[in-house]
Amino acid sequence: MSVLLYLEAESLRAWFWRRGRLSAGPRFPANETGQHDFSAWLEGHRDERFTLLADVVDEAFQLETLPRASRADRRAMIARKLEQFAEGTPFCCAIGLGRERQGERGERILLAALSRSAQLEDWLRTLRAAEACLVALLTSAQLVAALRPRALRDAPRLLLVCLTPAGIRQTFFEQGRLRFSRLATLANGEDWIPRLPYEVRKTQQYLAAQHALTRREVLPVALLATHSDLQALNLVCADDETLHYIGVDLAEGFRAAGLPAATEANALPLLLREAARSSRGPQFAPETDRAGFREHQLRRAALAIGFAVFAGGLAFTANNLNDTERLADAAEAQEPGTRALEQRLAGELASLDRSPFPPAALQAALSSLARNEARTGELAASLLRASHALDRHRDISLEKLSWTLLPGRGSELLLSADLDAAASRDAGKLTAVEDLIASLRESGASEVDVLKPASSVDSTADRFSLRARYPGEAR
Repeated sequence: MSVLLYLEAESLRAWFWRRGRLSAGPRFPANETGQHDFSAWLEGHRDERFTLLADVVDEAFQLETLPRASRADRRAMIARKLEQFAEGTPFCCAIGLGRERQGERGERILLAALSRSAQLEDWLRTLRAAEACLVALLTSAQLVAALRPRALRDAPRLLLVCLTPAGIRQTFFEQGRLRFSRLATLANGEDWIPRLPYEVRKTQQYLAAQHALTRREVLPVALLATHSDLQALNLVCADDETLHYIGVDLAEGFRAAGLPAATEANALPLLLREAARSSRGPQFAPETDRAGFREHQLRRAALAIGFAVFAGGLAFTANNLNDTERLADAAEAQEPGTRALEQRLAGELASLDRSPFPPAALQAALSSLARNEARTGELAASLLRASHALDRHRDISLEKLSWTLLPGRGSELLLSADLDAAASRDAGKLTAVEDLIASLRESGASEVDVLKPASSVDSTADRFSLRARYPGEAR
């Protein structure tokens, strides 16, 4: 809900805007009692956002043309212009009017100010003391543009006249943009209809003096009033060579805005509706008075970012859940086929012939075969060394060779050989056998024994036997 504060010379009145509906709040007179009551009333509305709408006489307008410049230079020029124009009041702003159509095409801006700051300071001071969230300080002149009939919005020049609680508001538009506005106050109980032709003529003369109108130019004047007031205005407002009056039914504006039928003959509800919708654009409040609103914007931005992150997390989680459900559906769809394959493989295994040997016996046989293959290499190496030893003694011939892997002794080898030393000379038989024994020991045999003859080698015997033992670690 937004709180709209309508300020006129005599009082400040609160209005509430919620979901497109407008309701009236309390009125505070412009005196010390009213200030005190307003301060107490704010205590109960600390969480609301406030927009202050000023409808006062003390307004000033000045048209300026700025040369082309960068953003920083443009801001600096506007700040200097406002400082010179609104000297003595902090309530001012610059309203862009577009670029000139001819010449150097400079930018036209309208400097606007509320020249009597005293009538605003007391109310703003109370808002600051209550730490109220002030959205903007606006004027009726800014918001009247929304009240123009659609058929007249493209008029090159137009004077729109309407009645507000503060008096007769006259606003001049040039090329559809605000150029000048003026408020004529009324005395208590004074009828605005007889007064209106005089005020319109006075405004026309001022615009002509400011060269906003030419002397012979016809100025369209749109009169925004109720149906009954328009009938009375037709009797006092007659067209002439420079003025053309156009009646606009106020009820049409209320219907277009979605507001209930007016109970009073003024356009204030329409202005308040526009004030509730105008949180951006030029406004008159200094930035120090809008600090609370800036904090409110930061909180909303932080909340929006947090919500976006939360929504992103929800979307990510939902996507993961969707993928999980899709994978589960795919697995469930494939499960019948997988079960059928398992059943078929189980049937094929059951149909195979069973081995007559128990698995433990097969495993032991395979292990023994692997060990024998490993020891075969070791046996070959031992036999190769023994052959090298025999090869060095060609006068002794090998007639028989046998070997045995000793059971329970690891890879230990027992080598037995029958030898014939007949080819040696009789005197050298003993030396030849001894040399052979030494060669076998050099090849790694740990024990070498002569088995035949039983005690020693007989020099007369041609045949004899040897036994050599090769321990595993020697190989």
